[in-house]
This record gives sequence, C-alpha cells and structure tokens, in this order.
Amino acid sequence: MSQKRKKPSAEFKTKVVLEVIEGDQTLNQICSKYELVPKTVQNWKKVFLANASLAFNIDSAVAEFKDEIKTKEKEVNELHRQLGKRTAELEWAAKKLKSLDYETRKCLIESEPKNIPVTRQCELINFNRSNCYYMFWSSHIGHF
Repeated sequence: MSQKRKKPSAEFKTKVVLEVIEGDQTLNQICSKYELVPKTVQNWKKVFLANASLAFNIDSAVAEFKDEIKTKEKEVNELHRQLGKRTAELEWAAKKLKSLDYETRKCLIESEPKNIPVTRQCELINFNRSNCYYMFWSSHIGHF
C-alpha cells in the first residue's frame, strides 16, 4: 500500500528558502538535509522572490483584492436578482399555460424542437407525453 505524499507547509517552504538565500550551505546540502529535490527548492525560491514585494506593500494588495471581491459580489447579486425575476416569470407563464384547454396546449408543442425537448415541453404545459407522440405519429402516417 502506498503512502500519501505530504505537502509541505508555507512555513516550511519559507524556512528552506531563507536558508538557501543566506548561503551558509549549498543548495544540494540543504536539499539532502530536508530530503528534497533541488528543482523543487529552486521553484520555491522563484515564487518567494517574485512575491517578496507583497511583504512591503500589503495594503495595496489587500485593497485590490477587496475591490475585486466587491465587484464580483455585485455581479453575483445582480445575477441572483435576474434569476429570481426569470423564475417568477417562468412560474407565472407555466401556471397560465396549464390553464389552457387540451387542443390549445396540443398546438403549442413543437414536433421538432430546437432548444427544449418534447418531454420537457409536455411537462411545462401539463400535457400527457403519450398523446403527444400519438399526435406526431398520426400526422406522419397521413403523409404517406
């Protein structure tokens, strides 16, 4: 049975990278000490140095992310509002369609639908699906 690979914590990565940057030991010595691959430590070092400016500029990074979060929250709220509106409209339309008589509902069903399958069309207008297929079959027989 194989063991799960342990993912090093951010603190551990920082500790190793700082040892590499100090330069008291070579990269290979540090890697053998912690049983790591040198390429992995080099990648950690690149990421560490690329993000080092964030340590001195925390406020602007946080503000940028807060602004982005606010924008996304506004978008989500607008989409929720639109979804609620569409749901209410759909429920209203479904209620009105179900109150129509049999012949009118029968005329509403498209035999070759582009977007909504026949099964779903029948569900939406409360029409028995078997009647629908009988209707399509009898109309095709009449053309022979």
